[in-house]
Amino acid sequence: MPQIKFWEDYEHNLAYLKQQLQSTRAQKVLRIMEVTKSQYHASFMRLAAELDVARQTAASNCVYLSTLRKHFLVLESDSATLAEVLDATIRATHTLALVWKHAPHYTETPRLVLLFHKIGNALVTQVRCWRAVLHPALLTGRSHATNHTPTQARRFMSHESILRTKPIEGLALINDAVTLLTTFKSAFFAAKSRLNSSKPDRAWRMQTSALFPRVDAMLDRCNDLAYVLQAVLSFSTLDGIEIGGVKVRSSSFV
Repeated sequence: MPQIKFWEDYEHNLAYLKQQLQSTRAQKVLRIMEVTKSQYHASFMRLAAELDVARQTAASNCVYLSTLRKHFLVLESDSATLAEVLDATIRATHTLALVWKHAPHYTETPRLVLLFHKIGNALVTQVRCWRAVLHPALLTGRSHATNHTPTQARRFMSHESILRTKPIEGLALINDAVTLLTTFKSAFFAAKSRLNSSKPDRAWRMQTSALFPRVDAMLDRCNDLAYVLQAVLSFSTLDGIEIGGVKVRSSSFV
């Protein structure tokens, strides 16, 4: 998870700088600056204090954001089941709300938006690849998929491959995708409602349209594909077409 790694690296670098400032040589320099009443002493001490605050901020954010790591591992897994991804989605959204509520230094909305984008991107990837791993035969039109590894099967998950499946099977795939994506949005609004009522000063006030661009785009694609497959399914149930007005069969050309 890039954001956790960023804060871990940031905290590590700041801790190393603090260690250097606490070394014997650095303390001697500070003492000389203080005794000689150097004009740089006050500025240097102010920077040292800011460094300490920044290190504490990074360490705090690492602790809180690390609670999201296990959920993102599931969201980005190639072998997670639909039930596992659904559960991880709800838990990740709820945990993110708790982090925002309790973390004293995690207060920048753009960073929060990036995390929601990351969840959405992971779910879109799951929609495109997850079912391909479990059901490669559905995506290749073959009755046996013993020659397809999960990595190979992942390449076939596209709207073209969905349209090559049987309509009922394609609709089942799309329904799973819609369930996954709408669960994420429902979990967000539920978490937002709880957070805004329990902690008004830390309420989520970002524009929701900026949180789900890829999710909404994928939902639109799924709805379009479902419409096409439903039409194919409807036409496939017709036994035949008869044209001939009131005489029907006797005048039919079909």
